[in-house]
Amino acid sequence: MNKEWYVVNTVTGYEYKVKEKLDMMINSMGLQNNIYRVVVPEQKIVEVKNGVKKEVVLNLTAKEFDILHLLVQLHR
Repeated sequence: MNKEWYVVNTVTGYEYKVKEKLDMMINSMGLQNNIYRVVVPEQKIVEVKNGVKKEVVLNLTAKEFDILHLLVQLHR
């Protein structure tokens, strides 16, 4: 089975809501065999401020254009 990645554009601040809705649709429509993963690209980093470590999650998309992306892996 070939699996390919596709990009879904979203508006800033809605990427996790869109992911949640896609996951709900996949489950309700029985598409688990065709749509494997829905991912919000992100990177976890550790910041140190005033001697305190804090884990921060950064979205790896084009925030300067107010466009975020989801990655969706589908069966081809």
